[in-house]
Amino acid sequence: MNHVIIPPGKVFPKHPTDATVYTLIIRGELSAAIENNGHKTFNAGQLVNIPKDVLTELGNRGDESVELFVVKYGYN
Repeated sequence: MNHVIIPPGKVFPKHPTDATVYTLIIRGELSAAIENNGHKTFNAGQLVNIPKDVLTELGNRGDESVELFVVKYGYN
């Protein structure tokens, strides 16, 4: 499990996931584009499940930091 804080404006480049990823947002709003879907916003208290081996772009497009926990399962 990793504890992550993403500052405003930080967006990670689109990349394939190396495991099944579960992300629990604790504070702020997480922007996520999973596969060929458009960006969706996830808020504090929401859990995001990202399947293994899919292209994903995650980031913070808001004005405040995003705080979250990340759990990965089933690495390559």
